[in-house]
Amino acid sequence: MMDSSEPPAPLRAQVAVYENERRWIGGGFSKKGLLLTERGPFSSNDGSLSFKSIEEASKVLLGKGWQWQDDDVYGWDCIDAEEERAQAAVAASAAAAAAQDVSLEDDDNDNNDTVDDAADLADAKVCANEKKPSLSSSLTNKLTKKSKKISSVSAIGASVEGWRYSADFSASALQKASTKKSPLHFVRRRRLVRHKIFDQSQFLRDEILRLRNANTVIRRSSTT
Repeated sequence: MMDSSEPPAPLRAQVAVYENERRWIGGGFSKKGLLLTERGPFSSNDGSLSFKSIEEASKVLLGKGWQWQDDDVYGWDCIDAEEERAQAAVAASAAAAAAQDVSLEDDDNDNNDTVDDAADLADAKVCANEKKPSLSSSLTNKLTKKSKKISSVSAIGASVEGWRYSADFSASALQKASTKKSPLHFVRRRRLVRHKIFDQSQFLRDEILRLRNANTVIRRSSTT
């Protein structure tokens, strides 16, 4: 039973921002090449929010009552969205397999309690194991193969630096973004993530201060 005196676990959230660059014929990719009419050097996924620097993005995306998990303003990690989904799928499969193994062990324990002749039950299990692999082994083999397959896809689907290239920043072009650069690709972007934690004490202090200031204004206005 959880001790009610223990403080609740802090809320943790992932924040993503996209780093954008454009190239011109005869030059390389850079943030200085971005057009004034398109998203800035850093932006949200759809470009509705734009930032001139990573420092500005860190300040705006933090939000009231939150603090960054790390103190480094440049503590953003480059994580490709497709790679992250693949890793999450592997983790979910492993968790499901572990839960199923536990369930099978519980079923075996229940069966042992109801069987009178334990020796016959053990012999039957040995025979069954010799004829076919156990369910646990089958699941492990499947997960291993799936993990290798996803790792191979991730290695091919994401460049070393995480950049994805496209003709422009339109939604249709970004959907066809490639990890391989071609002469028809004039823009590129990569996904940066960072984690933040909700600071309940700081949030409450700010709210109390705000209410005190509001009450002070009301009192002054009522006396005049």
